[in-house]
Amino acid sequence: PLPTQQKVVRQLRHRAFVYGEKVRSVGNPSQGKKPQVHVKDCCGVSIKSLFLLGHRVGVDYLSGRASVDGWVHCQAAPRDLAMVFGLRRRLQEVLSRLLSGNPTEAPTGDAPEVIDAVTSMLVLDVE
Repeated sequence: PLPTQQKVVRQLRHRAFVYGEKVRSVGNPSQGKKPQVHVKDCCGVSIKSLFLLGHRVGVDYLSGRASVDGWVHCQAAPRDLAMVFGLRRRLQEVLSRLLSGNPTEAPTGDAPEVIDAVTSMLVLDVE
């Protein structure tokens, strides 16, 4: 960096990131270059988003531990985990019903309430 340039260190807003592509470059130690990892199309996400919308989610209610895809781990009160994963289960049911039905029909039953609860939870987590 130039003498007038300074590195700005900022605290990260999110604890997790989702990215589209990860590229590793091989460094050449004889030229003083270190290996680097670059990510493309990166976006910060909340932990709640990962656990509500993630792929394979596992929960151990006794220890209060949850994981997404076996490598993103979270510790929380068992009651909080039960509420989040109960909402996740309800969201999956609503989405299954919506996707298997007539796409032009408005959501019925508890679907609007579940969708509102998920939306509120994710919006409150961002603010």
